[in-house]
Amino acid sequence: MLSLAQRACIDVLDKVAVATSELFSVPGPYKNVYFSNRWLVVKKGQPLAWHPALQPEIQAGNTAILALAELSLDIGENGALHQKKAYRHASTHRFTVLHDIGCTPSRVSDYIEHCGVSEFESHLIESLQLVRAAIIYFVEMISIREAAHKKAKGLVGVMNVPSHHWIRGEDPEAPSAL
Repeated sequence: MLSLAQRACIDVLDKVAVATSELFSVPGPYKNVYFSNRWLVVKKGQPLAWHPALQPEIQAGNTAILALAELSLDIGENGALHQKKAYRHASTHRFTVLHDIGCTPSRVSDYIEHCGVSEFESHLIESLQLVRAAIIYFVEMISIREAAHKKAKGLVGVMNVPSHHWIRGEDPEAPSAL
């Protein structure tokens, strides 16, 4: 379950990248959208550059995109949080064995990743915190974009959304705005 939870964390980050691609109409093959490649364009021998579809938002002051890009660099190849992604890849493409005492394999194999369970749990908690931060930044990114659109159009509307429980008939109290 720990291994599956670690995989799910990285998968959620990829979903943030997919949702961002949809929101900002970022072009490119949808099958190649990952959290690690959505924010910046990396070309060998050239400095990092913002993805052209995101650059107008960044120039308009959407600082949450900057935060998400920083997180993507942190889980990248040389990033401080790269081990989180490495554990995900190990559990997806190989076998992960968690040891509660010691971490010496009985036989060496390239197909098996060995890790102490307490170390893995610590990485999992950090991964959960990373995902929480990414979701907060993602929501902030949308909020900044929506606020800019409202300001540009000069229109502010109110949308009252009844609770899920009221819609299902589980809450007899009707929303006051309806």
